[in-house]
Amino acid sequence: MSALQIENTDRYLKTTLDKETFDEAQIMDLLDYLCTENSVKKAQFDDSILELSKSIKKSWWSKHKDTLLK
Repeated sequence: MSALQIENTDRYLKTTLDKETFDEAQIMDLLDYLCTENSVKKAQFDDSILELSKSIKKSWWSKHKDTLLK
C-alpha cells in the first residue's frame, strides 16, 4: 500500500493515509485549510477582497518584520 490512496466514486473522493507517513496534526491542518477554502468559495467574494487582503498583509509585515528578521 502506498502512503496515500484516493478512490474516486460518483459522489466522493475517498482518501486513505498511512499513519506512519502522515502526522495527525498535519492532516487536521490540511482539513481546516480545505474547509476554509470551501467556505470562502461559497461566499463568492468579488476581487476587491483580494486587494484588502494584500493591504492587510503589507501592513502586518511592516509592523512585524523587525521582530521576525532578528
